[in-house]
Amino acid sequence: MRIIVAFSKSYGNPIALCWAMPTLRGCDRARKIIFSYSTQTMTANITVEQAQAILKQFSCIETKLIESEQEKALLRQALLTIANLSDYLNLGICADTAEQGFAALKTYLEGLGYEIPLDTNKTPSLEGPVYIKFNTHKQSHYLDSYTGIYRGVLVSCQSSENDSIGGTYGHLPLDLFLKG
Repeated sequence: MRIIVAFSKSYGNPIALCWAMPTLRGCDRARKIIFSYSTQTMTANITVEQAQAILKQFSCIETKLIESEQEKALLRQALLTIANLSDYLNLGICADTAEQGFAALKTYLEGLGYEIPLDTNKTPSLEGPVYIKFNTHKQSHYLDSYTGIYRGVLVSCQSSENDSIGGTYGHLPLDLFLKG
């Protein structure tokens, strides 16, 4: 069974359960994220402080391994909690190929509640490791070659109202939102 959950921007708590909701309209500053999960992967709500503590384990310098599906679900919940309070996100994907990178970008956008069509036809084709940067505010991306050793997703949360929400987390797993 699939459910759709809307989170309150103020409290990060579920405020509605429904079967389908194509769009969500509201105040200019009140962005609500809608995301879809199977009931098996739903986790308990966590506080902003708990979410930040989980995300800060991913230092952008050392790669932290995810050792269980429960740990992965908790990481998803932490990211969703902070992303929901952000004005917009910058995603940086470091992948072995452009195909792998765009697949990760697509699952992250869907997992974070964005319905943004990715038009990769205009993106130049690159061989080897790549870096893809995506800005959810501008809804645009660019692709470049990448010579670094890291693989994963950097998520930079931007908030003009709450400085404590802003931060960069990663490298998170490329498959964090992959439905398996």
